[in-house]
Amino acid sequence: MPFARLGRVVVASLDGLVLQHVCDPDETRSREDLAAVTEMIVSLAGVRRNAPAGESGTG
Repeated sequence: MPFARLGRVVVASLDGLVLQHVCDPDETRSREDLAAVTEMIVSLAGVRRNAPAGESGTG
């Protein structure tokens, strides 16, 4: 995914989470949704956790 698009997705996701929390505060839901968005962004970025040494982790 192009970084410019990924950046827009990050901003839109975080903006949505903030607005949702401000309008209807629920700490547990907010934490769970943030974790889900984080997983989504990492997946879209093509980042691999614990990549072997010498590999960039992008793909």
